[in-house]
Amino acid sequence: YDDTPVLQNVEFEVESNTVNVILGLNGSGKTTLIKLITGVLSAPKGTILIDGQDATLLSPLELSQKISYVPQNISDDNDFLVRDYLTFGRMNKIKFYAAPKEEDYQKAIAIAEEFQIEHLLGRKMNELSGGQRQLVVIARAVVQDADVILMDEPTSALDPYNRRLVIRTIRELPQTKLIASHDL
Repeated sequence: YDDTPVLQNVEFEVESNTVNVILGLNGSGKTTLIKLITGVLSAPKGTILIDGQDATLLSPLELSQKISYVPQNISDDNDFLVRDYLTFGRMNKIKFYAAPKEEDYQKAIAIAEEFQIEHLLGRKMNELSGGQRQLVVIARAVVQDADVILMDEPTSALDPYNRRLVIRTIRELPQTKLIASHDL
C-alpha cells in the first residue's frame, strides 16, 4: 500500500481437508494475504496457485467453485431475505439466467439448520445483528460448496456460544479451511 510492501517472500502450501490458521497481530497482513488469494486484490508480483493453476487465469466461475470467502467486514446495507442470501451461494452451480432449484433452497436450509440459524431464514439481512450476519455469511460460504473456504476473522463478532458452534462446525466441514485470526 502506498508503495510499501505488506507481504514479502510468503510461500506456503495447504493440504486438502485440513483446518489452517494464519495467526498474526492486527495490521500484520493477514487480510491482505486472504484478499490476494481470493483475487480481491491483485499481487504486484509473484504467483498464487490453486490446485496447481495460476489463480489469475481462472474465470470467476472457476474461482467460485474452488474458493468461498468470508470477509472480515460484513455489509449491513442489503435487504435480501436470509433464505435468498444463503441460496446466492449456489450461483456457481446454477446455469446463467436460471433460477435456483428446490435442491438449492434445501441445501441452504440444511446448512442454516447446521448453524442453528433457521429461525432467521425469513428475516432481512439488514435487520440482523452483526453476529447474526456473520453466522449467515459463514453459512453462505458453506452453501457454496467450494473446495476451500477462506475466512477472515470469522468469529470476531460472535458471542461465546456461537463462537464455539462455528468453530465446531468449521472443524467438521469436509472442505479445506484457511482462517486468518489474531484470536488463539
